[in-house]
Amino acid sequence: MGVTVACVFIVLGLVPGLVQEVADHLSNAADLLLFRSPLPSRSRTDFEQPRWFALVGATQVGITLLLYLN
Repeated sequence: MGVTVACVFIVLGLVPGLVQEVADHLSNAADLLLFRSPLPSRSRTDFEQPRWFALVGATQVGITLLLYLN
């Protein structure tokens, strides 16, 4: 399970624009659930690419494998 979560972190940290797309889709899904239709386009916060997610994921893979082998 730790390796799976770590791989998700690595993908989120390395794929350009993925975090922004996920945030946009979550916002649209919330509008759809609350208002039964998507709201007109509004200004949304742009997210920078979190490169440190990849580092956290790689660290988590290392720790998980270390604990598994001991």
